[in-house]
Amino acid sequence: MGNLYIWNPQGQRKRGEANNTLRREIETDMRKMNENWTELERKAQDRVGCGMLVGGLCSVRSNRSKQKVSKG
Repeated sequence: MGNLYIWNPQGQRKRGEANNTLRREIETDMRKMNENWTELERKAQDRVGCGMLVGGLCSVRSNRSKQKVSKG
């Protein structure tokens, strides 16, 4: 699972709005949660911490989708 965060896709992107990679989305969520990579990796190794981390990311993500709808 650690390689998923570091994955760097090579090649050309389609024209239009830039797509966020999983890493960029996680980094923005980390800033909102005041966390860093080492702290997230440590929590991901712990079963209870991983569940809390995913729950926190899901709540941040649902708030993000609500913001997109309200802006449009």
